[in-house]
Amino acid sequence: MSTGMDYSYVFQALRKLWINVNSPTFSVIESGRFLVQVSSEEELREVMYRKWVVGGRLLITSRWKPGTESRLNEKESIPLWIRLPQLPVLFRNSYSFKAIARGMGASFIRADECTMHRDKLGSARVCMDVPLDFRP
Repeated sequence: MSTGMDYSYVFQALRKLWINVNSPTFSVIESGRFLVQVSSEEELREVMYRKWVVGGRLLITSRWKPGTESRLNEKESIPLWIRLPQLPVLFRNSYSFKAIARGMGASFIRADECTMHRDKLGSARVCMDVPLDFRP
């Protein structure tokens, strides 16, 4: 996760927001970046697959992998929530979202609940890992 705010404020705010996460552990990596450890896959899903805003700033989450610390400044992509207005219902599925992502040189991460359940037909919202050098 990355932010430019005081860590104690961010950690306290996240503890309040994460009502379904028991005792998350926070570790500062460097300025603006920190790790969060949770106890279960269910808690991990709770943290990873929702949008979190603290102090008016959107926090970016990504799953830790071995060697992540050494690659933090070499990040080539970023997960972004993208709104696809008036996307036909026929194309609101993982296969189509993956195809759209490939066309951008990105990878599909997930769609929000309203998109997957087709609750809001005006637009679709999907999270994609978009290369930093992407130009529309």
